Amino acid sequence: MDKTREIVRGSFWSYTGVVLTLVIGLATNVFLARMLDKDNWGVFSTLIVIVSFLTALTDLGLNYFILYTASSLSHKEPSVIRRALSAPFRYKLISILIIGLGMFVFADPLAMLFKLEGGARYFVASAIFFVFLNLFSTFDLLLSGLKKFQESTLIGTLNNILRLAAAYGLVVLGFGVDGAMFGYISAIAISTAAQVILMRQYISLREKAQERIADMFTYGLYFGLGNLATLISLWTDSVMIGLFIGPAAVGIYRIAVSISTSVGGLIGGVNKVLFPFLASAEGKGEESIGDLNAAIKYSSFIAFPAMVGLALSAEAVVKIFFGQQYADSAVPLILLSYICFDMVFIALLSSYLGAKKRTKIIGFSAAASAVANVVLNLVLLPIFGIIGSAVASVLTRLANAVMMVVWSNRNMKMKYNLGSMAVPFAGSLLMGAFLLLVVRGFVNPSHSLLSLLIYVGAGISSYTLFEQLLGFDVAALARKVVSSLI
Repeated sequence: MDKTREIVRGSFWSYTGVVLTLVIGLATNVFLARMLDKDNWGVFSTLIVIVSFLTALTDLGLNYFILYTASSLSHKEPSVIRRALSAPFRYKLISILIIGLGMFVFADPLAMLFKLEGGARYFVASAIFFVFLNLFSTFDLLLSGLKKFQESTLIGTLNNILRLAAAYGLVVLGFGVDGAMFGYISAIAISTAAQVILMRQYISLREKAQERIADMFTYGLYFGLGNLATLISLWTDSVMIGLFIGPAAVGIYRIAVSISTSVGGLIGGVNKVLFPFLASAEGKGEESIGDLNAAIKYSSFIAFPAMVGLALSAEAVVKIFFGQQYADSAVPLILLSYICFDMVFIALLSSYLGAKKRTKIIGFSAAASAVANVVLNLVLLPIFGIIGSAVASVLTRLANAVMMVVWSNRNMKMKYNLGSMAVPFAGSLLMGAFLLLVVRGFVNPSHSLLSLLIYVGAGISSYTLFEQLLGFDVAALARKVVSSLI
């Protein structure tokens, strides 16, 4: 199978997984937000924010080393891969258990810090969820590195379905936040067990390290800092909102974040597939800039209309799926719609730089954007509330992207083909104008789910037409995708 066909097939399964995660994850958030009252939803959101934020601290560079090692050895026997990954798996497990134990021990102080009266038991449950979540994520990296995208999608879908069923069922039965947390824990525990059974021939903790510990951590250290900066743009916003305003505001902001990151994750499904192919090509001495530029072109074709469309339909999405009580989420969602593009673009650049083992810029840019994010939050949050946090997050992400591009041009003499984004961007603006000036006169997307779907359909149809007229051969792209899947 040629590389293009492999990438398309892998992207198909990756996008399938992302779509299912988006749909089921959104349904989970909608059902829980509606069943829990506003304050309890804020408490639950705060717990998930803290777990997700601390997850970045368990990376320590090992996540990307595990992914890179699995990708570069994917053509080898399982025994070779098992020996190469034994030590990084061991150190990863230690880091997970240390942070999980810290959450368990300091449950009472954490509950006081985040103003959760009697919330120590919530942080004990969060510690358990944290451990399983990070084990699950680590094993999913192995699946991705070995290009087992179908298996990754199936197990990820299993986790999402079990989480929805268990969490929602227990909340309906009256167990509140406790039930929601137990549902999350039971689902991720079962899904992690399924991963271990499937990948047991690749998993070991007893083999002697084949790399120096410093080398294991160094490769992914800057990658990890980049990931941390991305989380800081969103999770630190939520944490600071919780500290300065309270749990209810966290819940409102988290709805905007969950919608924007879900759409951005849907678009960015190709990134999960692209890195193993870029790493494999660079390992063989092949230049992969062509693959990157093609990915930028076709990802922009999807990312820009999604960004514009989400901004225009933000009020309708919040009202229809979450209810009028969360209407305050609409304005930050309009701002955070930028994430639809940013999640794709930053991930593509990071994948390429990581494949070439030029990860320092990822870390340095991350550090600068992280500091800027905290400073902007301290300045804007007291004045503008959650809208100020959204502005801080967008500006931080934009600055991060600019720094990475400028550094690459100066130090690697790499000329990313950013011009290929011009036509998708122009088509998206034309689509936005058409929706505002024409479609809005006939359809108000806030009226009903059917109205929203008609509005979205009109946007997709008009964008496709504008792109074809502007010179982007949509028909040829569709034929190429279909021929690769058949």
